[in-house]
Amino acid sequence: MRARPDETNYDHIPQRGRWIDADPALTVGAVGFLVGAIDLANPLAETTYRFSVHPALDIETRRPTLKGSAGIADDVSTVALGVWRVKRLAGERAYIRHLVGADEAEALGGLGYPELGGK
Repeated sequence: MRARPDETNYDHIPQRGRWIDADPALTVGAVGFLVGAIDLANPLAETTYRFSVHPALDIETRRPTLKGSAGIADDVSTVALGVWRVKRLAGERAYIRHLVGADEAEALGGLGYPELGGK
């Protein structure tokens, strides 16, 4: 049985680091937001991840979201997973690490979203 959207659990995301598919333009040291999405209409769908210089936008308010659910639109659930830094590149994959504390605050300022700090 599939979890209802409000029961979706993203605790399986490693908070220290993870490998993601990399955009060819990514470089080691790049900082950005990790955004997850899953097609709720497809029972075989897996969560896909996007590394972006822009945070997820809340579906209803259109405000930037640092962490947590950004809502559901067209059967796609979007979740904001915080700020991450590219540590390694290997072919079409990138190893990214989750930023917290002062590193997170510095990254948010550099990305132009200091107001998201502490949320």
